[in-house]
Amino acid sequence: MVEELLNAGLHVVVVDPVGVWWGLRASADGTHEGHPIVVPGGKHGDVPLDVAASEIIATLVVGEALSVVLDLSHFRKGEQTRFMTEFAERLCHKNREPLHLVLDEADAFAPQRPMRGQEYLLGAVEDLVRRGRARGLGVTLVTQRAAVLNKDVLTQAEVLIALRTIAQQDRDAIDAWVRVHGTPGECEALMASLPSLPIGTAWFWSPGWLDVFRRVRIRQRETFDSSATPRVGASRQEPRKLAAVDLERLRQRLAGAITQASADAPHELRRRIAELEQTAKAQPVIERVEVPVVHQYQIEKLEELVVSIQSVAEALSRALANARGQQAGPARATGTRFLTPAAVPSPRSASRARSGHAPANNDFPLKAGERRML
Repeated sequence: MVEELLNAGLHVVVVDPVGVWWGLRASADGTHEGHPIVVPGGKHGDVPLDVAASEIIATLVVGEALSVVLDLSHFRKGEQTRFMTEFAERLCHKNREPLHLVLDEADAFAPQRPMRGQEYLLGAVEDLVRRGRARGLGVTLVTQRAAVLNKDVLTQAEVLIALRTIAQQDRDAIDAWVRVHGTPGECEALMASLPSLPIGTAWFWSPGWLDVFRRVRIRQRETFDSSATPRVGASRQEPRKLAAVDLERLRQRLAGAITQASADAPHELRRRIAELEQTAKAQPVIERVEVPVVHQYQIEKLEELVVSIQSVAEALSRALANARGQQAGPARATGTRFLTPAAVPSPRSASRARSGHAPANNDFPLKAGERRML
């Protein structure tokens, strides 16, 4: 489809997160030139592509009506997300002439369940698909997994091109689209054939726009198949000739776009500083306040309790001594253990007992369990 768009002289931008679209530059057998489409980024790129250059590239693509393959394969996932968020927003903001955008692996840019940090990207892609028509933008979403492509985006598609689909979840996603747009007979014919479609055969369905419902055998590529699966034991073929692009002119255009972006930088810088200052003001101030676990009045209560226990122990000892006709002192009874005044620990001696040091004046030391009970 992109070959046909380029043959018709139309403005095309391909977003390639895998690094397999550069083959458009060579003929199918690799011996002749293909299309002189610029490839920024990736292993086969004409110029390097930096994450920070997303808005500059978008401005250049729109201002110069430049057809490009944006090779994002050298970016990590987070970098792809940042690049595409700013690129898509700038493209939608700036473009006014016909431009067709192809998003390969579209579920990476419009996921059904966006991960943290992908929310703004999903919103930008949704704007391109839903509102881009008024700005001259057409969008093709390419995915192997219809189930994981965001349904708010998928439902806006006016043309469905469905190739062999085996997984039940992906067929369910396609079924939800076809039952809204087609007759029961058309739906049944398409859905029944999806798992067994031959490779290279697809259903084309556009009920509301092109009025097409047809099973089509796709023609072979006219350009080099740079996405072919490597074969075991076979050396990977590289094209011997690529279509030339005017790199000097490209560098001049890029320099002009950078100059324009630099002129806008003070405004953007001031805006960013204002955002950071506002964020700083909103940050809560955390104060550390130490609260004592045991208060002084609790310590005093414990001391009063110890004095009371000592008094009760003394009275008990005197009563036992009188009853048995013995002098006051350590008392014993079968199965019971009694305390003399000296055996009752004071607050300090109790503290030493907890640390493993028994009081020196204890005639009958308490066991650990008895100390805990006391």
